[in-house]
Amino acid sequence: MIKIREIDHLVLRVSDLEPMLRFYCDVLGCSVERRQDEIGLVQLRAGKCLLDLVPVTGRLGALGGAAPGPGGRNLDHFCFRVEPFVEAEIRAALGARGIQAGPAEPRYGAEGAGPSIYVQDPEGNTVELKGPAQAQALPWWRGARGEWYVAAQAVLMALVFLGPRQGPAWPVPPRLFAWALGLPLCAAGLALFSAGLVRLGSSLTPLPHPKPGARLVESGPYRLVRHPIYGGGILLALGWACLVQGWLTLLYALALACFLDVKSRREERWLAEAYPGYGDYRRRVRKLIPFLY
Repeated sequence: MIKIREIDHLVLRVSDLEPMLRFYCDVLGCSVERRQDEIGLVQLRAGKCLLDLVPVTGRLGALGGAAPGPGGRNLDHFCFRVEPFVEAEIRAALGARGIQAGPAEPRYGAEGAGPSIYVQDPEGNTVELKGPAQAQALPWWRGARGEWYVAAQAVLMALVFLGPRQGPAWPVPPRLFAWALGLPLCAAGLALFSAGLVRLGSSLTPLPHPKPGARLVESGPYRLVRHPIYGGGILLALGWACLVQGWLTLLYALALACFLDVKSRREERWLAEAYPGYGDYRRRVRKLIPFLY
């Protein structure tokens, strides 16, 4: 007997993708989890489920015939998550009722990529029966989600706070000014860094690639800068360099600032893919340093 646990995803055929993205993301709060523009597929996270949008002008959409309307359908297929998923038992249950089943192939669903089977109901609707996600994650050293950025950032941060500081002493007037500047910079950096961590909540990840199902945060410190954690880290590193008054430490802090700027650019390409409204947010809000940059 086949046991359905829940709906995994629905697939809608759409005539105009952008208004549909604005409706489901901006109005209903979904987020873009995965895009495959080369075949014409955008997968939205809707709670535990996915909603797939397939433009009729794309490769996948063209397979469904006419555009949605009186002469064309708007639902491509829907998918049930089946638990347990035992292919032989599912085929036996379907075969006992004379139902033909397609091949079991790995397909992406709400839990990730896993095996699924397509069948047709008596009126010709396509139903996908899906099993659990299978571990297909690439090893971390491949850097698919920006792991090497995190490793390089950790090295630079260690140099800033723990690295050698040898070098000629700072002249007296700049030394006094550095002391006066270092404490406010450290305080501001720590405040911005901490507020960014707290505001992200469950969306927080050390990787530049956004977490699946995470929401775009624009409130709190994210109203001032798009990357308050990076910006706070830069201010904290520069303030620390002023306090310890090490030329090498200042050099490390400047290198960290340049690196985080580069890292944020890569992160923003992923964010723009995941969130349709990110372009507008990027135009309105500065990147790293409040009111400056």
